[in-house]
Amino acid sequence: MLDVDNRAVYLVVEPDPLLRADLTEALQDGDTQANVIAVSNVQYALERMTTVQVLCLALVAASPMGFATSALAKTIAEKGGQVVLMGGRAEALGEAAGYRVLQRPFSQIHITAMLV
Repeated sequence: MLDVDNRAVYLVVEPDPLLRADLTEALQDGDTQANVIAVSNVQYALERMTTVQVLCLALVAASPMGFATSALAKTIAEKGGQVVLMGGRAEALGEAAGYRVLQRPFSQIHITAMLV
C-alpha cells in the first residue's frame, strides 16, 4: 500500500534512540523509496500519524497486554497498517496474543522479510 505521494510509509515507535536509528536504517535499506516515521513514544506517533493516509507497517515497542484497545492500535488499523511488536514483553507474550513480534537479535534480513 502506498501513501498519496506513492511511497510506502512505515512507523517506528521505539524509546531507545540507537535502536530506533537502526530500525529506521534497516527499513530504508529494505525500501529505499519509503517514508519512515521514527518517534520515541506513542504520543509523538499519534501526532505524526495525522498526516498519513495509508500505513504499511508499524514496528512498535509495546507490551501486547492492552495494545489492541490503545489509541495507537486503532490509528494503525484505520490507516491499514500491520503491527509488529518489539521488546521483552512482546517477545514473551506477543505471538500467543496473536501479534507478529520482532525477536532479538534481529538483522536486516528480518526487517526486509517484513516488507514483502
